Amino acid sequence: MRDPAAGAISAQADHDDGPVTVGARDVSALSAIGVLFVVMLALTWHRWADPVIDHGRELNVPARLLAGEWLYRDIYYYYGPVAPYLGALLYSIFGARMGVLHAAGMASAVAILALIYWLARQLQAVPQAAATTGLVLVLCVLAPTLGNYIQPYAYAALYGTVCSLLALTCSVRHLSAPRGRWLLAAGIGVGKGHFRRDVDLVLSH
Repeated sequence: MRDPAAGAISAQADHDDGPVTVGARDVSALSAIGVLFVVMLALTWHRWADPVIDHGRELNVPARLLAGEWLYRDIYYYYGPVAPYLGALLYSIFGARMGVLHAAGMASAVAILALIYWLARQLQAVPQAAATTGLVLVLCVLAPTLGNYIQPYAYAALYGTVCSLLALTCSVRHLSAPRGRWLLAAGIGVGKGHFRRDVDLVLSH
């Protein structure tokens, strides 16, 4: 009978030699996570946060920016400027529709799941890393109530999560292969991920 810890020990051994590379078992695990994503998306479709009460600001602010108003001067806003201006850019290209921001949320969710899986694989074997990513998918990414990563309370927080995970991923890569570009990318990710309320208060005054 195989020792349950053997997979974790093997993953740690691979980690000691450098970042764990993606193999055939990883492809199968990621495919299963992809199927779960599609199933959860179908089961929870438009059963997320209230689009007016919980999500109205995220829909409205980019439209107001397109209409010529200024963030922090005409629009009271808690977070950094990246999310609303990105939303305004997407509105200008694809139209001012809720589905446009939902698509941005889906892209962010996929990026988050991929980064979490990669980070988990640096410490865990394939089954454990897949289980970790699957739990994040079910409990956070596509939670059926109170907002999720597709229709969040604040897209600024969602994009900040992506940047923070990118910073962590680059930091891990730098530890295994010290190169200036990984450290620089990690610093940029940290800066983008935490450009939030404190900076906004300075800008607004």
